[in-house]
Amino acid sequence: MNLINLREIRERMPRSNSTIYSEIERKIFPRPIKIGRSSYWQDFEIERMLAAYAAGATHAELMAICETIHAERQASK
Repeated sequence: MNLINLREIRERMPRSNSTIYSEIERKIFPRPIKIGRSSYWQDFEIERMLAAYAAGATHAELMAICETIHAERQASK
């Protein structure tokens, strides 16, 4: 599992920290994995989101992708 932080996400996506966290609240971006006080995401999850954004995914489609990501995380525990 390759974890990336918020700075690395912003290098891949033209989004501010506040926009990313707003999208998390709106359930159209995956929640971070908390390790101590730090937040990380799995690299492949962000690549999946980038592909969806590039394909013009709708709000509902982005929510479904996030739900799938969170379910996969739970199943792998």
